[in-house]
Amino acid sequence: MCCLKYENEVYQEKLKKLPKVGTIVKTPDGEGTVEMLETLKEQVKVKIPSKDSDEYSIKKYDVKDIKVIKELENSENEEN
Repeated sequence: MCCLKYENEVYQEKLKKLPKVGTIVKTPDGEGTVEMLETLKEQVKVKIPSKDSDEYSIKKYDVKDIKVIKELENSENEEN
């Protein structure tokens, strides 16, 4: 059980570094919304809208390469 406790502590520390799903962030490719977290890799998948149409792309970034613009005030993650 001690290894599970250690793994949980590491996971929780890494989560503190990542923005929540739904957060608006600035990336090297423009502004977008966080769609998914890869906690152990400290990476996020961001949905970036196209400037010319209603389409969008999803790209992966290291957390160090993005900047939070607006955090969610009431997240489903906080309620659970």
